Amino acid sequence: MVAEHRPQWASALRPLCSAADRAILGVLGEKFRPPAPTAVAEELTPETMLENLPSAMKSFRCHPDYTEAFLNWAFFEMEQVAARGRLIRSLVRDDGGQFLGWYVYYLKPRGAGWVIQVAASRYHGVALRSNGRVWTWGDNGGGALGDGTTTNRSSPTNAGRWSAC
Repeated sequence: MVAEHRPQWASALRPLCSAADRAILGVLGEKFRPPAPTAVAEELTPETMLENLPSAMKSFRCHPDYTEAFLNWAFFEMEQVAARGRLIRSLVRDDGGQFLGWYVYYLKPRGAGWVIQVAASRYHGVALRSNGRVWTWGDNGGGALGDGTTTNRSSPTNAGRWSAC
């Protein structure tokens, strides 16, 4: 255990150092805090999915060869499965209109959530569970992962809840 190898004076200074950290962050914290990510969700339709599919798949060698007819059928069939909850499908853009990704999941009141949509870029990935929880990993420059830090993550970390309502 780390505490067993720590000098006694270090344990004695811990409260003082914690107080200094809080004071410094209180004064300078906002200057170092990355801006809150902004995004706008719109309805994901077969047309918007096909329009943005090349951007989403540009770093992959293989990609789905969807047609508008197939996506219309798939979304219709998914919406008919009422036992899984309400189907939520959204395309996400930044506040400048740049495509960021999309998510598709079932919103089931008080139900367990499973990952049903994953989006990724060269730098980071996002998984959305059907319970609305968002899990992110990868490069966190500028707070891109939405977990309140700028720490890069090699494994998924909970970034909070996404609300479609």
